[in-house]
Amino acid sequence: MGAIVILKELVEWVLIIPKLVKLNADQRQEIRDAVGGVADELIRGVDLVTQRIEGAKRIAQSKGRGKSEELKNYLGESTSKSADSFSEFKICRGLREKRDHFKQILHPARASVRTENMLEKWRIY
Repeated sequence: MGAIVILKELVEWVLIIPKLVKLNADQRQEIRDAVGGVADELIRGVDLVTQRIEGAKRIAQSKGRGKSEELKNYLGESTSKSADSFSEFKICRGLREKRDHFKQILHPARASVRTENMLEKWRIY
């Protein structure tokens, strides 16, 4: 009888391994998606700033009266124009969600990467 019980438990463990592997892969994909989304949004933000700088350069190089006033207005509205188009919320939300997952004791994200390496290298607490 004892051997049959042990065999049944072994079969249960063997059946659960693929599920754990899939869960690990899913969690790693979520991390890649979050980091990729943050990177995309940061690149988009840098592109927006670059476009505003190019616009300011064109105004500064232009000829004509009122150039300095136009440049002053253009630069003055640059912050609001950039903020309207740039999603700081999206970046922060993605990072906070992942951070919260890693702080939860039983969340599968913790098992998907070696958090002890992160603690040593980057002092994440």
